[in-house]
Amino acid sequence: MIFPGVKNSRFALIGSGKVLCYFAKELIRLGFPKPIIITWFKEKHKRDEKLLENNINFESIFSLVRELEIEIFEVDNINCSSSIDILKSNNVNILFSISSRWIFSSNLIKLFDCPDASKTIHVI
Repeated sequence: MIFPGVKNSRFALIGSGKVLCYFAKELIRLGFPKPIIITWFKEKHKRDEKLLENNINFESIFSLVRELEIEIFEVDNINCSSSIDILKSNNVNILFSISSRWIFSSNLIKLFDCPDASKTIHVI
């Protein structure tokens, strides 16, 4: 894969949490276009929010997207056709999985000219 350059990069960040929030802020600070964020439905975030609400290692992606006006998509499954349509319609060419609950299907990986998962990066 050849890096498309700062202005031609269209990131999708898949997952949730403080590391994802930090990465989104850094992309913007470095001059990249705002990423889109794809996560599971907000209802499924409530347990994490409750358990981690006073923890310095927690940041809500929902607060982040409001603050920075980043587009967020809540989906049931990252591998379903509607999720893939979101990636295609937003011209995503770089995908990061950060603290995500999903395992990417081979069909999703192949969208990014990556023949196998050995060239994907998953951040826990």
